Amino acid sequence: MDTLLQAAAAADGRAPASSPTSPAGNHPRLTSSSGRRIATPAGAPTHINYPKKRVSVACEICRTRKTRCDASRPACSFCSQIGANCVYRVTGNTCASAGVQSAPVARERSSTPPGAEGEVISRLVRIEGLLQRLQPPRTSTSHVASSPRVLDSPGERSPSSYQHSRVVHTVGGPSFASISSLDGYDFPAALRPLSCVDFEEGLELELYQGERIFQGTPVGLANLSLSPRRCWQLQQIFYRDVLPWCPIVDQQACSEIVTRTVESHFDKGNPDTGLTLFILALGAFAESSQHLADDSTAFPGRDYFRVACQLVDSDRVFSNTIQHVQCHILMSFYFLYCLRPIQAFEAVRRASEKIVLLLQLRSRLAADPAYRELCHRSYWACYLVEHELQPYVSFSTYLLQEFEEVLPLPMSDYEEPGIYWFLSAIALRRIFTRPRGGRGWNSYTLYEPAVVDEIASQMAQWQANLPGPVKFEPEDPYASDSVNPTPLLDPLKVFLRAQFYAIHATIYWQYVVRLLTIPPPDVPPHGSKGVNQEHARITEAAALSLRYSVIHILAVQSLLQGRHLLLLPNMTGLLCNTLFLLCSYNTPGLENIQHTRAKDAILIAWRCFKTWDANPSIQRYVQQIEELMKAKNIEPPEQGNFHQNQHDSASGSSGLYSTSSTTSPTSTSTTWSSHRQDLNITAQ
Repeated sequence: MDTLLQAAAAADGRAPASSPTSPAGNHPRLTSSSGRRIATPAGAPTHINYPKKRVSVACEICRTRKTRCDASRPACSFCSQIGANCVYRVTGNTCASAGVQSAPVARERSSTPPGAEGEVISRLVRIEGLLQRLQPPRTSTSHVASSPRVLDSPGERSPSSYQHSRVVHTVGGPSFASISSLDGYDFPAALRPLSCVDFEEGLELELYQGERIFQGTPVGLANLSLSPRRCWQLQQIFYRDVLPWCPIVDQQACSEIVTRTVESHFDKGNPDTGLTLFILALGAFAESSQHLADDSTAFPGRDYFRVACQLVDSDRVFSNTIQHVQCHILMSFYFLYCLRPIQAFEAVRRASEKIVLLLQLRSRLAADPAYRELCHRSYWACYLVEHELQPYVSFSTYLLQEFEEVLPLPMSDYEEPGIYWFLSAIALRRIFTRPRGGRGWNSYTLYEPAVVDEIASQMAQWQANLPGPVKFEPEDPYASDSVNPTPLLDPLKVFLRAQFYAIHATIYWQYVVRLLTIPPPDVPPHGSKGVNQEHARITEAAALSLRYSVIHILAVQSLLQGRHLLLLPNMTGLLCNTLFLLCSYNTPGLENIQHTRAKDAILIAWRCFKTWDANPSIQRYVQQIEELMKAKNIEPPEQGNFHQNQHDSASGSSGLYSTSSTTSPTSTSTTWSSHRQDLNITAQ
């Protein structure tokens, strides 16, 4: 047995177990607590748990970017190039290795000459200083969030926040004084509104609202209006108002599905039947886009939806098909129309789980290009929907992110309606989510100017390379304090432009937090050039965040005048930027960065939310905004002026268009009614 151990150790490049450098008696698997050797049963495999050492550990920035890191110390080449703090993660192997070698270290320490004690003590002092720097000061904490769920609950911790906490407490080097979090810390009073709403109460309310959709008298196919004429009408509305915003299938294939289902008299054994019923349900809801009530038992298309859910949930024969995935995607669309985020997440998560399994069928994907394209479109549809639901379910994208870098983007052989928006929205979301790592709503804000500059640079490149059908020219935030977004005749462009503004407001918000938590030092009359430049840079960037918040509210208001596919994420972004402006309005220390139209933007946002306050969750947002307005001495307009302002904003210059004009269902420049289905902004 000793011979086998020596051979195994020699093959591993280490001293044998019986050698003086690695005594067998000291190995935890070969000795007992009393120090006596433990006999190994005959024939049993002997495994020595040698400590493993990683040759290279990527820094946190390269891990986030998923790029190769040369692991240079103290900073890798990429971090050195962009001027970012290069932080390395401490792995468990380091501690294990230190534990195994504790005995040799002790023997070496016992033989240390007396003259070396001073050096050891000085090293311990330096280590103690580094450990103290790892503790973030409790008086310099604050919070930024665009999520109503993160805004609502300082105690809720998403998986991403746990990961961040691990990094904070294990890495060394930089000071973490600019990391901000409301969890268990003191924070500036100006940011208190970002954490004052009860999350559990809101969650219970949303769960109850979602359950009510399925309550009532049972319905079946016999209770539905399924005449060929009515099916054709709802199908055309679906083509025009829903499909261009998330083209999981092209119009020709969709038309063939509906035609086959109608000709088969809605055969329950056909998987296309459930898909067709979801199409009819969404068409009926899109037909009633001005439905402002929030009665779960009276939503348009509810009967089509309930029957479709019964067929899909009870059918186990076709559960592993692409039609089953598409049904759950359309189910999530209907819940989004109803402003039910939790139920929408449950539906799209089932679609995500199924599409991940179907993507493993590589042989079939390679042999069937049409099937492969349907799978790819379904994946990217789930990707977008889950990202828009992240403010409500923070872990919603973890299942899909492993495929993000390797899965091809959707393709089309012709000028398919919505395909340019689909690709542009995917690119926009990937730019913002991949390098975020602390910038956004995930329970904390990391002050990292280099990353902000990188995201802003990529956003500028994204805007400059937009295809013609969705290209827009952004407003210059420095041009004038009386900014007013240029009217656009295509809601696709309105949507992307609002996304563009909101992301800029979010990434620059960290400078406002910096002013409130760690204000720049007072600049003396003859201060150093470096101090003057740093003070000016922070102040200018903070003002830029508030300017983009104002521009976003002015640009997005037209997208909240009627019900559409992603109205709920639009409201999330609007709430985020409204709270940004309210928290900074007339706040000491922020006098120099106020925007002249901040008050106007706050009132516009309040009017937009008042339109939808029949929804209990939206009503809570209205109450929160009104309380902050009262605290800031902002008086809402009188009732008569309120209705007049609603009418003015609905026909104003920010991009709301009449629904009476007629356009072809295949036109990419459709009416406002046809393209407000996926108009969304998430200021993550």
